[in-house]
Amino acid sequence: MEFYLYLDEWLAYHRHRISVGWYQNLNQLAKIYVLPILGKMKISDIKPPHVGKVISEMKKRELSAQYILHVFNLLNRAFKDAVEYFGYLGKSPEIWFRSGATLEDVRRLLNHKSAETTQRYVHKTDDRLIALAKSISMPA
Repeated sequence: MEFYLYLDEWLAYHRHRISVGWYQNLNQLAKIYVLPILGKMKISDIKPPHVGKVISEMKKRELSAQYILHVFNLLNRAFKDAVEYFGYLGKSPEIWFRSGATLEDVRRLLNHKSAETTQRYVHKTDDRLIALAKSISMPA
């Protein structure tokens, strides 16, 4: 299945679970930043460097850390649901540890002094991110 088809299905599934405004924001973020890079790819072919390219392109545009975080969370949740709810992937593609969007990256982008602060901004349902957040120490 091509990623744009999956993302349409994923957004439709969440449409009535979130506010209209947030749904529109997610849809806009996907159309502008995610789909031009990942849209035509098969969901099973998306690897960490592909997701890293989405984040890198956003950084090149000098977008706010909050925008980048929203896309980070959108992709994180979409891939998690592809595994756990929709069953399109047998396992998560481990995108957040090998791409340009690690929790440490997000912590630095947001200028947080601690991983605990960053933890509140990412999906707390992802145990791997929580474990990573706990392992990050403040820079000297």
